[in-house]
Amino acid sequence: MKPNEELISRFLESIQSTVKSGNEEGFDIFKRNGLLYPGKTYYGKGTSIQKPDKVKFYAEFHTHTFLWLGKDIQRKTGSFPPIDIIRVTAKMFINSCNEKIGTRGINSLNTPSFHDLLCTISLKYQRKSSGIIYIGNDVDTDFVECWSLKKHIPHKYYHKAKKSLTEKTDDTSEAIPQWVYNLFDKEEIILTKPLNT
Repeated sequence: MKPNEELISRFLESIQSTVKSGNEEGFDIFKRNGLLYPGKTYYGKGTSIQKPDKVKFYAEFHTHTFLWLGKDIQRKTGSFPPIDIIRVTAKMFINSCNEKIGTRGINSLNTPSFHDLLCTISLKYQRKSSGIIYIGNDVDTDFVECWSLKKHIPHKYYHKAKKSLTEKTDDTSEAIPQWVYNLFDKEEIILTKPLNT
């Protein structure tokens, strides 16, 4: 289901807020009478966000932050790098995590984290969501990615996701195994002109 103007506007607001604050933020998405609408915003701190465990929802959205990498580069070099350098640095950082365990790298900074996808699988299994997550970030601000669980997933994958959630360690938090990728369909949703130009 395509996001309407209200939802796209909220995506942009959250992305802009993350650009300014350096903190992740997001909201649940509800479906009523065939329309999608955003719920209350929840805020994270830096690269971490804790979402309250509450009512059932249709999907969820949150941002990821990567501009902190630019600040790291600025501390080392004395100048803030162009967005393209931050984008490349972020992808190298995430893909190095994937290489550690021999899993597939990412093409986009709007790719959900391993933890995001495991939670989406688990919430679908618990019937708390429809298994859809939207991700935006503070570097690639002109689109979000929508990751939707495919229909009729064998129950063994729900149990595998639950086990992975309890066993996951910090050094592989960004690495996404191929079996997880295979459970999702992905779509890019173009928002507007990039905010970081």
